[in-house]
This record gives sequence, C-alpha cells and structure tokens, in this order.
Amino acid sequence: RLQGDWSSDVCSSDLELERSSGSMRVAWQASADCRTFVVQAQRGRRWQTLAVRGAERGSLDLPADTTVVAVRGVAANGLVGAPKVLVLGN
Repeated sequence: RLQGDWSSDVCSSDLELERSSGSMRVAWQASADCRTFVVQAQRGRRWQTLAVRGAERGSLDLPADTTVVAVRGVAANGLVGAPKVLVLGN
C-alpha cells in the first residue's frame, strides 16, 4: 500500500493493490479536491489508459498482463498531480 500527498496544491490519495485468485484490482481513495482520475497500466512495453473516473473513490480490475499501474489525479483547480505508481511483482 502506498500513501502520501501528490502535492498540497493538487490532491492526495491512498492507492492499494488487491489480489485474489489470480485477479488484480487497484483501488484508490482521494481527498475531496480531486475531481478526475486517470488510471493507466503498463502491458508489455506499452502504456494503456484503462479509465478516466470522476470520483473521490474508485477501483478497477487490471488486465492479467499488467506489470505497472499508475493513477494520476486532477484537482478542481486544474493542476495535474504526479502519478502514484505500483510496480507489480510476479
């Protein structure tokens, strides 16, 4: 589990990976000042945008071949936060 602030000017979030019976799910919960989230996964050599969500909290099933997942928040003032990144082990 990763925790922390992207920036006091942007928004903060908790990010966690849930694994069960061969499937993976990423979940996040953010402060109220985050208006949008972009969830991206690295699959092989390419990054794929899996979702753009406008919620303070959310979760998403990850493709089985995901090696890295990143969640980036956009604050109500339009500033984009640095991504929270999880590197998935085998």
